[in-house]
Amino acid sequence: MKFSINASSDTPIYLQIMYQTRQYVVSGCWPAGTKLPSTRIVGQELGINHMTVSKAYNFLQREGVVEYVRGKGMVVSKTSVNPLAAIEPQVVDLVATVRRLGLSRKEIAAAVDQAWGEPEESDVAAVDSAVLMDSDLD
Repeated sequence: MKFSINASSDTPIYLQIMYQTRQYVVSGCWPAGTKLPSTRIVGQELGINHMTVSKAYNFLQREGVVEYVRGKGMVVSKTSVNPLAAIEPQVVDLVATVRRLGLSRKEIAAAVDQAWGEPEESDVAAVDSAVLMDSDLD
């Protein structure tokens, strides 16, 4: 897997690298023990300073996503990544768009529920108990 960078994005390049690394780990593309590409190679491929890549790797190391192994370099750690961290960029973009459009939290929550399609199990249980209570009144 390679990184792809959007130079015209408002998101700093090091964050784009972090987000993509988390997505690779959460999706299973990079299981524990997978060696990350060297900072110099990534920098050359993307046409960016290797220190930018190093910054991303250092933050990921602090989060526990990757670890340094002597003689091997940076590898994916055995600690699992929070799946929500993998979708953070999309959530940030969505919230920015929602605010720009002047929509409320309630409106966006309704749109997410509609897009989700199926109700959550807890929602189904609440509806079932409400139906039972209504039938008791008859």
